[in-house]
Amino acid sequence: MGCFAQHVRLTGSREVLVKGKGGIDLTTRYLSLLWDHFCYDCWEEYGDKIHISTLASIYGGLSNINYFIKNKKLEKLTQDIKEFVLKHGVRKGHLIKFLGCDEVDASLLWVSVPFEMIKPSHPLF
Repeated sequence: MGCFAQHVRLTGSREVLVKGKGGIDLTTRYLSLLWDHFCYDCWEEYGDKIHISTLASIYGGLSNINYFIKNKKLEKLTQDIKEFVLKHGVRKGHLIKFLGCDEVDASLLWVSVPFEMIKPSHPLF
């Protein structure tokens, strides 16, 4: 999703949004149904957990594509994901690797860069 959005930003051409509409719709529908399910993290570990970096990736991709397609349901979904992360993905004043632990992980940087869920100046960093 983020790749589609980045392509449009860099080229100024919306053609990929038109040609890729079916794929965009399918992917957004898939992510809207499964964003809060278990999956592997970016290191292909802990497939039985919900990972904050994965939620940030989903948030970033959907937010970026929604900048162009302006879908109210998608806007609500991205806000729900962000609220979920801030409510369940924080312990002892910091982001956690996955739900149910206190560990941190380098992939948590994605919450800010590149996926822009929260700013680098946010107290969680």
